[in-house]
Amino acid sequence: VNGAGSLLAACLGSCFPTTIYIGHPAWKAVGARSAYSAVNGVVITLLCLTGSLAALSKIIPEEALFAIMLWIGLMIVTQAFQATPARHGAAVALGLVPTLAAWGLLVVESALRGAGTSLHKVGQEAFAKAGFHLEGMITLERGFIFTSLIITAAVAKLVDRQAKQAAGWALAAADALAEGKVVGWFQGRMEFGPRALGARSILADARDPAMRDTLNAAVKLRESFRPFAPSVPRADAADWFGIDRDSPYMSFTAAVRGDGIPATTHVDGSARLQTVHPDTNPRYHALHEAFRERTGCPVLVNTSFNVRGEPIVCTPEDAFRCFMGTDIDRLAIGDCFLRKEEQDASLRTDHAGAFEPD
Repeated sequence: VNGAGSLLAACLGSCFPTTIYIGHPAWKAVGARSAYSAVNGVVITLLCLTGSLAALSKIIPEEALFAIMLWIGLMIVTQAFQATPARHGAAVALGLVPTLAAWGLLVVESALRGAGTSLHKVGQEAFAKAGFHLEGMITLERGFIFTSLIITAAVAKLVDRQAKQAAGWALAAADALAEGKVVGWFQGRMEFGPRALGARSILADARDPAMRDTLNAAVKLRESFRPFAPSVPRADAADWFGIDRDSPYMSFTAAVRGDGIPATTHVDGSARLQTVHPDTNPRYHALHEAFRERTGCPVLVNTSFNVRGEPIVCTPEDAFRCFMGTDIDRLAIGDCFLRKEEQDASLRTDHAGAFEPD
């Protein structure tokens, strides 16, 4: 049951197993087989459907649950060391660091919520003044499961003197968003107004000096002089632009600080930016954070999901046609992720001559 649940979740886009410690190796060691997993599935289903979990939470003290969870955690860590070669002990230990950071951040955020506030409201500066620096913890917490896997694999390969394989694991994490691909981004309800704000957007790497010409010529199919706008997390706006205020609708122009994002910098050194907040567009904000984690830059090119002379895409069908008719490399629709090279070549179209110039 647990295995089938994990496979079904994987087909729907999940990358996490549904079971962490229910399938304990000790049970298998004493002869437990598929019936054990089946009984687990039945019992957990009954507990959930009958409201028994809520009743048990009233009967069993939280302190007892914490002790049980602590014991389970210790057993899992112990098995991690026992089940791997002794020479890989350092790899296992380093792989635990992001997980510990995620746990620590969860404790901090839970405590703040219990006090009626949040980390966003309190701010990292307040913690820094008290000598408690959250920056590293927050960085490690983002994607900590994948980070733990990659760190462990890379260190294990280094221990085994397989440097090329270790480098491959590190590059695998960085290539996903930073390889210069153009992404069609179709998420939730579409925007209302004149700008694409992270629901019907074409996204790209703002650091690439050739990206403006690439987007104009092969994606938007328009004149080469036309500029593009950036989107940036609200908390980072003042670091990259001469503005420290909300600009959620891409309505304000500000000077660009430095020369790190040439794809969205106009000839006069300005840009019309959109600030992205986790409370109003959490998935789009998370994308910026993931891109920053891989590249050190939180700024993305954000232009409307359409070509010259065409209205912004409204439906998934519109998005797919635009994707197949231009040089957009990837298409993200909800939890689905499409790669151009994996699509049926007979569905390719040519948008270049489909619409008259403005």
